[in-house]
Amino acid sequence: VPEARVRYRQLLRELGPTGATEISSRLRTQGYTTTRQTVHGWLADDVTAGLVSGDDGKYTWIGPT
Repeated sequence: VPEARVRYRQLLRELGPTGATEISSRLRTQGYTTTRQTVHGWLADDVTAGLVSGDDGKYTWIGPT
């Protein structure tokens, strides 16, 4: 799972405003078995940490590059 979380953060940087469904779908196509619920948890953690901004179900990476 740590590798999937690293890739999740890369996708946030690459995709711009996106949702948990899009991220989890992309992760699955790349061979990760991460669920949408897991991605939602990561997004919540990163919003709390000030790394991600969320608006209307779309999330954007605002942390360091």
